[in-house]
Amino acid sequence: MTSNSKSLFSSFKKYFTYPAAEDILEEKMAANPYYPFSLVRGKELEFSVRYTILYISIAGFILSIILLISWITRVIPSNAFFILPLVLMIVSIASIWNYKETRYYTLRPKSREYLFSHNKTVHVHGQYYNIYIRLRCEVRSGSKPYYHLILNGYEIDARRISGSSTNVEKLRRLGQKIAGNLNLNYFDDMNASPHHVIRHFRMDKQVFSFRRD
Repeated sequence: MTSNSKSLFSSFKKYFTYPAAEDILEEKMAANPYYPFSLVRGKELEFSVRYTILYISIAGFILSIILLISWITRVIPSNAFFILPLVLMIVSIASIWNYKETRYYTLRPKSREYLFSHNKTVHVHGQYYNIYIRLRCEVRSGSKPYYHLILNGYEIDARRISGSSTNVEKLRRLGQKIAGNLNLNYFDDMNASPHHVIRHFRMDKQVFSFRRD
């Protein structure tokens, strides 16, 4: 490769290089000290999400209808083809039903309680010691392990709150800072770690679960 080609390749690579996951996370935290939550009703912190799989399922459902119409109108004459769109439709409907509701994570700083809801229907109402920020290691092929941060807790859907990064030290530091900003516990990837930051311990108060699954 010539020097001009190398220079062109370097410029191209630099132009299309995405910011590191930890840098993106740091920017989000600078813009919102309660990240990933937002202050609502003047006293509570709330974080709402919809699953990407919902939109994939909707697309799958539409595709199954198109395929069924093609089979009915004999555009695709094979009878054996009928089973494919039928299975796709059933799977898509099941996924849409399961993921149609928005998930709400709510923190009540004053009482140190959290709620996990589906479309405002509360499924879990518990204490701060049962919700936390955690560093997770991803299983990937290669020499360097990748890590990301999650929000997790008792009977709530674990939610990823950062991209993947090999810079475990910085990601850990940011995770500890997020937990500190929210007054939550922080746990490292390993169950036994000097990097845990535990602010809340189990008390005698009960965690109320309304989940039926």
